[in-house]
Amino acid sequence: KRDVPGFYNLWRGFAVEPRKGDCTKFLAHMHDNICQGNDMLYAWVMAWFTSIFQRPEVKYGTSLTLRGKQGVGKTKVGEIMESLLGVHYKSVSDARYVTGNFNSHMVSLLMLHADEGFWAGDKRAEGRLKDLITGHSHPIEFKGKDSFWVDNYVRLFVTGNHDWQVPAGF
Repeated sequence: KRDVPGFYNLWRGFAVEPRKGDCTKFLAHMHDNICQGNDMLYAWVMAWFTSIFQRPEVKYGTSLTLRGKQGVGKTKVGEIMESLLGVHYKSVSDARYVTGNFNSHMVSLLMLHADEGFWAGDKRAEGRLKDLITGHSHPIEFKGKDSFWVDNYVRLFVTGNHDWQVPAGF
């Protein structure tokens, strides 16, 4: 957190103070259910999530999508992240809140969780989606107000049941 004269700092900090505790149940869920026991995948997924806390100001240009049957605990991961990130997390279930024009909800996000949202193949939306994931800054547009640009720290986290969730590229 730093103050820069002439700029408004949107960072409000994490929702919890660090303290010792036991998160073995959550970590087992991540390893056994989310990563299906795959140690290499588990290491990558956990590195993706922990980078948000260790270096929130650095984006690595990747997104995480979890696909699986209803009730396996995909959304629970988002709920845990919300409890840790507070105002810097938002869960949405409509694609317009990911790629639509009015995106003021993203002004200070570290994580945008598209829960059961879907992408219907719109090429314009595909470009916006990729820019959200890899772009260093992005426009914020309030309804009825002029757009302005902010540094983009948003990590996109997608969960759903459909076979095809997002346009994934190399």
